[in-house]
Amino acid sequence: LWSLVSGNPLFDALGGFAGWRGVSRNVTAQQQAVAAQQRTQGMLDQLVRVSPDVVLVCRLRDGVVLLVNDRFRQVTGYDGHEVIGRSAQQVGLVPDGELPRRIAARLRGVDAVRDERVTIRLKDGRERTLLMSGGTFDWDGEPVAVFIARDVTDVERARLEADAILDNA
Repeated sequence: LWSLVSGNPLFDALGGFAGWRGVSRNVTAQQQAVAAQQRTQGMLDQLVRVSPDVVLVCRLRDGVVLLVNDRFRQVTGYDGHEVIGRSAQQVGLVPDGELPRRIAARLRGVDAVRDERVTIRLKDGRERTLLMSGGTFDWDGEPVAVFIARDVTDVERARLEADAILDNA
């Protein structure tokens, strides 16, 4: 049980303690809600940090990146400070300049996009294919999108090679 207590001591005419006057309020539900929110925040922080996939959060209105995980750096070669506060287009991540607008428009019409193949340009200039899913949520009153993406370049290449071998067999 959690209580919030406010009051003042009462003293008799001789200055001796005579009692207490005040109010108390049961704040157990609020304390439990705060603890649950902290657990959720800790879990989400850990999920983003340890994800084997790229995680990127950006504003819907202008595509400015707000958050990336360490896997983003491993895949793209860009450190977080190089992209946070800038759009993917400004950084040069997207060879197709229309891609961010198309994805944002789709997200405005639905809650999520799933298994979208996108091409990104790495810091070293190479291009990779990612399988991306994303959804929207509210971040301090701002509509944002969270994207989770997996590099499928090597898998796609192996599949194409296997298809070519089978076609020529």
